[in-house]
Amino acid sequence: MATLVWSTLLLALAVLVVRAEFDQDICTIYKESNGLIPPPLPRNFEGKADFVNYNQKSVTYEEMHFDYSNNRAKYMLLQNGIEHHFLFDYKVKQVVEYDILHPGKNYKDDPLSWGCEATELEGSEYKDMFGFKDSNMYNSYETLQYGQSQRYAFNGTYRMDERGLLVDRFSGCVYNQEFDATLRMNISFTNAIVFTSGGTSVEEVLGVPEGILSVPTKIEEFGVLSDDYTDEKLFVNVTTNIFWFKGEPEFELNTFKLPVYMYCNNYRGRKEVPFLPEAFSTRVQVTFISRDSLGALASPEVTSMEEIYYYHDKNLVRRDFVPDPKYDTDIKNSLGLDPVKAIYDFNTGVKYITSVMTGKCMTTYIPLGDRFDTVGQHMYIEIAEPEEIFRMQSEETQYKGSHFVRDIEADVFAGKYFDEHDNISYIKETYFATNGWHEESDDLLQYGAPIKHVMFPEQLSGELVENITEYHFFKFRAAPPRLMAFDVSNCIETIDHKEYAIILTVTNDEKKTLYKFKGLFQESAQYYLAEITQVFSPLRIQRVQLRQLSLSDVRATLAFTLVGKANLNTHTPVGQPGASLKEATNNLRAFIDRNQFSLQFTPPKQEREEKPVPIHVKAFRGDLYERTAGGLKAPEFEDYEDEVVPTIAYADDEEEGEKKGMSPGSLALLAVAMLFIGIGIGIAGMYLYLRQKSEAAVEDRITLQVSKGSDA
Repeated sequence: MATLVWSTLLLALAVLVVRAEFDQDICTIYKESNGLIPPPLPRNFEGKADFVNYNQKSVTYEEMHFDYSNNRAKYMLLQNGIEHHFLFDYKVKQVVEYDILHPGKNYKDDPLSWGCEATELEGSEYKDMFGFKDSNMYNSYETLQYGQSQRYAFNGTYRMDERGLLVDRFSGCVYNQEFDATLRMNISFTNAIVFTSGGTSVEEVLGVPEGILSVPTKIEEFGVLSDDYTDEKLFVNVTTNIFWFKGEPEFELNTFKLPVYMYCNNYRGRKEVPFLPEAFSTRVQVTFISRDSLGALASPEVTSMEEIYYYHDKNLVRRDFVPDPKYDTDIKNSLGLDPVKAIYDFNTGVKYITSVMTGKCMTTYIPLGDRFDTVGQHMYIEIAEPEEIFRMQSEETQYKGSHFVRDIEADVFAGKYFDEHDNISYIKETYFATNGWHEESDDLLQYGAPIKHVMFPEQLSGELVENITEYHFFKFRAAPPRLMAFDVSNCIETIDHKEYAIILTVTNDEKKTLYKFKGLFQESAQYYLAEITQVFSPLRIQRVQLRQLSLSDVRATLAFTLVGKANLNTHTPVGQPGASLKEATNNLRAFIDRNQFSLQFTPPKQEREEKPVPIHVKAFRGDLYERTAGGLKAPEFEDYEDEVVPTIAYADDEEEGEKKGMSPGSLALLAVAMLFIGIGIGIAGMYLYLRQKSEAAVEDRITLQVSKGSDA
């Protein structure tokens, strides 16, 4: 592991500027090989070694992970009680250096070590450590400076000579271009016939079906370096004892990754941040952790649960949680500390908070800087983007590799987040399930779902305590939540509202389909009613129900509650857009009385059905009723012009008669009139018929009567 030697010389010695041309005499093999040929090396390997510098009288521990197949390597040097780590990525031409101040400790449990530096490989002082010749990574032979272009001669077999191992030794020399010097080298390998420490099959390297590959156990290097200006000599006499070596290993998943809780400026990863959905629902476990400088808990962990429903296009958010007595003082004073359901209506700027235990509700405005309010300087409330929900709006987000979280392989992305309200900079990490993994959400499989999010304040000098907040996401569903998830029907009793019912015109088959998909239709109707009443928010249409008119009247009826503007703490509707209750009521009646009500509902695709047939649900003039305690009655409206302008348009020729027809009310009057006309015609006909029969009878009687005059 000659590269270990050069790295240690760079890190541990005051290396002189040297100059020494290639020395042919040094490189002359003093003993011709008359035995074994040097064994092959694996393409990829891992090794652990002790580096002994006899001149410095020092011993250093080193580790190397060499993944030539993926153009990456890792080197660790333990020196003066500090672990120095180097990550080389030749695909993106970058090297990362970080230290762990407490050797052997997990990086995330060692707050004082949280820091790293990412530099361009071309400008790094370690660029030649694993290659960069022609901007490429060295292979295993070039890295260990052994074999191939270097000549080595067999130099004997020694039993129990090196740490009790039976080894084969080879001698040679190398010309090191980094130091511009010629050095002698002795390399020992395990004797494959007797000892197989590597465990690598020869077939993996050479294609030979039998045998186990020998592995290096010891490297000796010695020579002289000279200063280019002072001619001062520096003697090199070092030994690398490789006590563990593995060829073609299965690298651990985190070997070449940046440790968790680490953020490196200017770091380049190999993946882009995944797309975040515009609508989702998930369960969240929030854990607050405080650690001291040694990684021990500074205070007990605090864990809470909550549920999030997010629908960006509809400007709706819901959060179910338990109020924090320290921060949620308004909720505590009004509803207590029982679990609550908070629904944010960014259409109107109103937040509805309901106690899950009692159903009691309080309405308030959404304050600037709320958790779901978008970041940045602005005067109005605006729903946050999905990236802001997950604190991933930083342009410096970097890919750190993959880690396992809850037995799910996840891609890790890190970045910095500045909280403008708290004036604090956070380092954050977000974990997304990789393409090969999924999380079950109801009956769906969600790929690329967020699994975990971690935030902690950026460490300042002198701080010895780190506060970490972890978010674990469960049952993530990247689909729009149902509108019923944002139900605020128990919050409208203190707000002006009216109950209405619309008699719908549908066929029997269409009615069966509507009842079959009742929930979907009611949701469609809620959005449609919000649009035609111009209330600006679907939450102002509540308690939507599809049902029959009565036990004896089976006509389909759409019942709902039309809600006015919420009464906030200011007792004024200032700032809430949309029509008032009176205006919305007039809009609704005018829309129906003009025969414009036509809701198109497309049911889900059924079996053996090529394409679902949309249903046009209609209502006409006179079909709107107000629901009262005494039953349905015609609604009363103010400032309403009773002018009807039929505007329904039909596309099919078969409905031509309906185009020119009358409203149901006119048809009813026409039916009554036709009934009386029919009765009149019937009476007249009967009268004429009876009169005709009567005249015929009289004539008969006259004809058959005997005349007295004839007897005389």
